[in-house]
Amino acid sequence: MIQRSRGSTIRSRFIFHSNWWDGLVLHYINRAHFKKNAFAMIDEEGLRQFPFFRRLGAFSIDRSSGRHMLRSLQYAKDKLQGNNAVWIFPQGKEEHLEKRPLAFSSGISRIISGNEQIPIIPVSLYYSYFHKQTPYLFIETGKPFYLDSGTSGSSYPDITAHLEHRLTSQLDRLAEDVVEEKQLESFVSLLKGKSTVSESFQKTFGRSRQ
Repeated sequence: MIQRSRGSTIRSRFIFHSNWWDGLVLHYINRAHFKKNAFAMIDEEGLRQFPFFRRLGAFSIDRSSGRHMLRSLQYAKDKLQGNNAVWIFPQGKEEHLEKRPLAFSSGISRIISGNEQIPIIPVSLYYSYFHKQTPYLFIETGKPFYLDSGTSGSSYPDITAHLEHRLTSQLDRLAEDVVEEKQLESFVSLLKGKSTVSESFQKTFGRSRQ
């Protein structure tokens, strides 16, 4: 797990969602690095299947019920007012890592609207095997920003499009750096797993090229 951070203040964070592990990754990042009282919005069905996420600060949103959606969105707004951190998956569901457009739902705009004083931080996760037997996870934490006076007065679709553009640009830059193996020195290692079978074989049977 490798991170490149462009800011450390955290309140509202929105993050691209590509697989089941993302929720646990966020919990680890917060516990090991940011150390904030954090909450995360998760689909109702997913939380029913994996209720232990509630112990990690997750709360549900049921997109099939308008009343439940409004209640969950208000809960998120209340948590932000209480000086907590709220993680949001603005797509509302898992999507393939390379799928474009990201297609944000309007829920994130409804949460942020009226909270212009709260910093927003885009977070991108990019998974790659990177010539290895086990995968690497590259994390890009963007600089905190606020809705300016012009954006905050826009409609929900306009705010959503603005946020989607920012995260898309960040995710595309991260993907390019990983694929092209550029600027990797700017990443900091957060967590390293055990040696893989291939690494053990290399140590045991590898022949030095020197």
